[in-house]
Amino acid sequence: MAQQLISTTAVTTTERSVQSPTKRRDRLETYFDILQALEGGAQKPTRIMYKANLSWAILQEYLKTLEAKALIVSLNEGSRKYYRLSEKGFQVLAGIRNIAENLNFSLSEDSDKSAPAF
Repeated sequence: MAQQLISTTAVTTTERSVQSPTKRRDRLETYFDILQALEGGAQKPTRIMYKANLSWAILQEYLKTLEAKALIVSLNEGSRKYYRLSEKGFQVLAGIRNIAENLNFSLSEDSDKSAPAF
């Protein structure tokens, strides 16, 4: 009986955290949002920041990591800096979407609308 109560409570708590509008994204969701922001082509950092809903300092940290992992490429045009997905970045983005679809969940509200929410 106690085990049943614990598992029921865990499910209820999990359901609340998934449905909560204040739920924080994990790192994977944040990386996904940045990669998704770049999917349409090269973007200025401020555009990525707004699309991925990140602060400037946090965005800089993530961009450095993604560039070091060769998932994105930076381009300099005059005094402006742009970022775009690398081929590896497109493959990783497709892989994340495939995993989400196979597990029947959505990583974020702005993610691929064909992936059902759980």
